[in-house]
Amino acid sequence: MLCLAYKLKYHLSNEAFKDHLKIIQIATESTAAEIESAAKCVEKYDHLLMDVKKIFVCANKNCDAILEIGKDGLPKQKQRCRHPFDKSRSCYVLVLPIEQQLKFFLESGGMKLRKETTGYDGTTLGDVQSGKCYREKVRGDGSENQVIFTAQLNVDGAQSFKKSKFGIWPFMGVINEIPYGARRAHMILMALWFGNKKPPRGPFLDTSIAELKHLGSSGMKFGELTVFLRPLVLTTDSMARTVFLDGTICRGEFGCDFCLHAGETTKIGRGSARVYPEPTTNPTFPLRTIEQHEKDLMVITIALEMGKPVHGIKGPSPFLALTFFDYVTAQVPDYLHSVCQGAIKCLLEFWTDSKYHTELWHLNKHKLAIIDARLSQMRPPYEVTRTSALVSNLGDWKASEYRAFALYYFSALEDLLPKQFYDHFLCLVYGLQVLLQEEVAVERVKEVEFIFQYFVREAEVLYGRKRIRYNFHLLTHLVQSALNWGLPWSNSTFIPEWFNGELISLKNGTQCVAEQMVKSFLLKKACIVEEVAEYFTKGSLLFPYQSRFCFCCAEDRDVVVAVRDAMVPPISVKKAVAKKSTPKSSATQKHGTGHKSTSPPRNLPVEKSATVIRKTMGISEEDMEGLDCHLITGENEDKSDTSADSSLDHDDNQQRFFSSESEDEDLIPPTPPPPPMKRKRGDQSFKSSSDTKSKRNSSHNKENSSVTPRRNEKSSAKNSDPQILTSLDVNIVDTPPSSTTKENPKRVQDEQWTELVDAEFHGRNEYMDQIDELKKEISFLNEQIRNSTFDLEIERRDFDDRISEKDATILRLQEEVKSLKEMNPLALSKSLNEGLVILQSTLETLTISQLNSEQSRVQLQSESSRRTNKVKLHKDYDTTINQNELAIAVSYGKSGSKKKDMSKMINVIMEALWDREFMSKHSLTGKKAPTDKSNNPAKEALPKDDVQAITSFVVEFWATKHKLAIDPSMVHPCITSKLLGEHTANKSREKLVVEDDDDDQQLQQ
Repeated sequence: MLCLAYKLKYHLSNEAFKDHLKIIQIATESTAAEIESAAKCVEKYDHLLMDVKKIFVCANKNCDAILEIGKDGLPKQKQRCRHPFDKSRSCYVLVLPIEQQLKFFLESGGMKLRKETTGYDGTTLGDVQSGKCYREKVRGDGSENQVIFTAQLNVDGAQSFKKSKFGIWPFMGVINEIPYGARRAHMILMALWFGNKKPPRGPFLDTSIAELKHLGSSGMKFGELTVFLRPLVLTTDSMARTVFLDGTICRGEFGCDFCLHAGETTKIGRGSARVYPEPTTNPTFPLRTIEQHEKDLMVITIALEMGKPVHGIKGPSPFLALTFFDYVTAQVPDYLHSVCQGAIKCLLEFWTDSKYHTELWHLNKHKLAIIDARLSQMRPPYEVTRTSALVSNLGDWKASEYRAFALYYFSALEDLLPKQFYDHFLCLVYGLQVLLQEEVAVERVKEVEFIFQYFVREAEVLYGRKRIRYNFHLLTHLVQSALNWGLPWSNSTFIPEWFNGELISLKNGTQCVAEQMVKSFLLKKACIVEEVAEYFTKGSLLFPYQSRFCFCCAEDRDVVVAVRDAMVPPISVKKAVAKKSTPKSSATQKHGTGHKSTSPPRNLPVEKSATVIRKTMGISEEDMEGLDCHLITGENEDKSDTSADSSLDHDDNQQRFFSSESEDEDLIPPTPPPPPMKRKRGDQSFKSSSDTKSKRNSSHNKENSSVTPRRNEKSSAKNSDPQILTSLDVNIVDTPPSSTTKENPKRVQDEQWTELVDAEFHGRNEYMDQIDELKKEISFLNEQIRNSTFDLEIERRDFDDRISEKDATILRLQEEVKSLKEMNPLALSKSLNEGLVILQSTLETLTISQLNSEQSRVQLQSESSRRTNKVKLHKDYDTTINQNELAIAVSYGKSGSKKKDMSKMINVIMEALWDREFMSKHSLTGKKAPTDKSNNPAKEALPKDDVQAITSFVVEFWATKHKLAIDPSMVHPCITSKLLGEHTANKSREKLVVEDDDDDQQLQQ
């Protein structure tokens, strides 16, 4: 087992592992069959390895067909998709069984790791279990014999080689019901894609989703329990989220996966980009819901025929099969990509990029040098495992370094960045510090939502509208995600990003890369689970420990320690630099050091030393009780050491909690305080005092003998124990000679005890001085804290004043714009033209009313018919249409494309027959749609003769022009699509009219 752990730790190839076993055989002269070869060493765990399903997919980027497998186990050369198979460019999916991995997790102590989900009452936010959606969906489910586990699902790509287009895409799950620090050790790998393109949605997800459906509804048996595994949260970055949901990315229209913000296209240089400015009204945009998603799917088939998605949705999601899973609300804006590598990175690039050298916020080389100097002098706490990187090397920064800059190093910008930009950045810093706490009140989180909205709006003013990218917009959804699924650290992609790097490190060579990763991953789980299961049956689980992927236990403690040392990765030289960081509280460290430096030696027996002090000084037992002597027993020392160790363990746990990025997985415990300085007992002051006392004792022997209390034989023998002197670290040889040493040995012993008492009181005085210094330092720090208290109410009032000033400025500008519009000659001429049109229509109405006879009406109709050049749309119906409009409609059908051209032809005919308002208030059949659950009445149906005329005209045109027989049922979807588009456009117009009326009312007020 140790050999296998060594192989997995250092990622040895089979040849290297074989040589390693040979070295062990030669060194130990062992003849065990298990270490004769690498295959036999792994053979013990072959029965635990899972059956992995391999699915080959066409390597063409525009084809996602599953390839047919031949007799040799490889795809055939000729496929139905007509793309030949190339073995060197093969793309495939490895599907792993989820139920077996869940069983491994339970057998390796998963039930003991399970946390109770009732620790949050809705007033505070922390881990995923504190979220509102989690408490609604999980709490109260299941009975006594049912256990529910939930998972965070993630998909992300990683490049397997530096100079290769082929990469991996793991489909993984993170269990929510275990402590955050243990989640890396129990990752669930559901599928692994290897290829030169994004994984196809069907072959990549369908098998795993089918198994998740079974585990979520029926569960699996584990002893007497029924264990369920249900997906709950989708944690992916914005570019990879399209694998889960078939929609547009953030660069397209309606690219936001959380709301219906369409975005705006703005020109940047020679190209264009999509920006997401935040409106000044609240609420901003309606959030996406599962009901809205289903409504969009109802009309998506017709819309895609016209080449346009509906609200950014192109097709159904594969998670539709999971009826218990709300895959729309389950999405979270990952703060690693949206904040660390999003908003913070954008701001730093704005400040440091030379192309913005003319802007007010730009930091020149001189200021950057000052910032680098400040960063090099800062010492972060132990939670930051990386030393501060320089701003000049911004291109090499990791996500954890951007996070550390916002949390700890932001003060380096003070007095260098203009105040308005620095204060604006502090809004982001404050919100991030609140959301990244271990636990925080809900009220404080809701305040952050207001701050982030202000941050995005103010960024548009400071940096320009064209720089408000999608990452800034995601800040407005970060708080809502925290309310639903816990604080951002609990569902970030730091763990999945680390897992990608872990999988890549498991490969050896360039052939069958994905198979190597999966085999090593399963081997890490299987070999340790076998040992744990063995000791579970024996009932002698003594020392469980967490190490990367597994928990190990054994009857022999030495075996466990050896396995742990083999599995724990070495600390790199780069991370060892973090040991030089300053501890969280230097005052605490000084206090501990001073306390130990002035304490008596460790093995000092208190009873004996107290008796010696009392008898030597002539103090009674009653007075001794009130004497403040600094005496510590060995037992108390052990307790203090234990508490110190526990505090170090607590700091280490905090490090493992906060540091979760892929490159920071090996955490360094805090550097313990230095050992106490041993004070020499035989220094010059000690000798001088002993000389003085020996002379005084020799000259006044009788007087001293009368003052010194008499000891009985028992106490004298007890206090003359040589071990007491040894424990007190007193060297008798260094004691100055006395004139009474040979004459009276008892007097020599009394002198030694007197010297000891003086030394103890001298040490006590030093200790009291250090206590006074610490008290002064504490009072100084308290004063600094009181002076630096942040008054939120004052800041809020200042902010409200600024908002009111801004609103007043906006109103003033709107009034100026309105006055300019009224005085504009073009506007005046336009209003006059409109008045003339109204007058002309009134005169025509009066003229028509005067024609009472039928002959006059017929003549008027004939004249209007001749004036408009109307003709019948079809000979069998009375529906007439403008001849020019009919010619335009016919021009669209000349190419012969059924879907595209037929839709355009029908749109032109309908626009010629009816106006837009008429179409928005009518439907094809006059019935309500099945998905329409509103109380509004059904719309009126279109005139039946007109619909039949359109259908007959289109069918006859295609049969005459292109010799194609078209089913009349193909015309109705095109008519429905046009009516739906006009209905949506009419709603938008009404909304704009309402907003304009509101603006006018505000201006009038």
